Amino acid sequence: MTTGDPRVPVSIVIPTYNRGPLLVLTLEHIFRSRVDGLERVEVIVVDDGSNPPPEGDLLAAPPHPPFSLRVIRQKNAGPAAARNAGFRVARGELVVFVDDDILVRPDLVAQHVEGHRRFEKSVIFGVSPFGGQAESALLRFMNALHPASSEEAFIPARITASGHLSIERSQFEATGGLYREALRTPAAEEFEASRRLHKTGVPIFMAPHIVGIHFRPVSLTALCRQQHKYGIAIAEVAAKCPDLLELPEIRELLERNRRLRVSDRPVDLLRQLLKRLVGQPHAWGPAEKTLEVLARLPRAAPLLNLGYRWMLGASLYAGVQNGRLQFGEPSS
Repeated sequence: MTTGDPRVPVSIVIPTYNRGPLLVLTLEHIFRSRVDGLERVEVIVVDDGSNPPPEGDLLAAPPHPPFSLRVIRQKNAGPAAARNAGFRVARGELVVFVDDDILVRPDLVAQHVEGHRRFEKSVIFGVSPFGGQAESALLRFMNALHPASSEEAFIPARITASGHLSIERSQFEATGGLYREALRTPAAEEFEASRRLHKTGVPIFMAPHIVGIHFRPVSLTALCRQQHKYGIAIAEVAAKCPDLLELPEIRELLERNRRLRVSDRPVDLLRQLLKRLVGQPHAWGPAEKTLEVLARLPRAAPLLNLGYRWMLGASLYAGVQNGRLQFGEPSS
């Protein structure tokens, strides 16, 4: 990649859906980015059928040089289609996808650019710890799962994450984008893209020093809902893209969250039935209230973390089972 040429623009694509005025925060943080050496940075907001449209809110975040702002609108088609729509109109040699609930740090764009100087023809993503809210036991638990780091590192990865991710446009012009648009469940497109990147020899790097803050309230109910959708996504890609089973991570997730078998031990049957029960939406609220009470007790952290891990795992399990009912089993 020739990012040493200061005239080469960078495009930042932000897919958004019903984010409202909070989208302005995402843009304000992007416009504060340090982009020394880059004469142009275009920001493309792709409105995926929001109601109301975000144009009025965006007047509160006017761009300034070297930034420009474009807004394109489409009927609701999901995050994969929205990202690809932004990619197709992008002019930058480097395209950085940023979710609409990510508040980028000032050096995030420059760090993505530097990553592609070091690792040409690659896909690079960073970490997105939760922030912008009061400290809590649940917040500490979640941010410990994927900690940020101040040390520069590019770690080979098998599966991408979409909070903020960068690709070189020339690699994907022929296909019109990175993602498969037929996959509608959020995260399903990431699994499929990850497998395709491996098959075509495109390296993926996770960079824990490239940080964007995930600006959403952290509640157990919201996280269980996210894990449930994540489970549905696993089932969708397993049914529609069975070659994803070649990825060890996907195989392991499906095996850990498989259907009950007659040959299972009674204790395993009981555990999976319990997961299926407590992993459903009706159980999330009561579980959250119970753990909130437990959080007030002294030295409750180990038990709390066990409770968080169990609820998230159960929600993922229930999502996989519901996804199997919706999409069927893998065809091979």
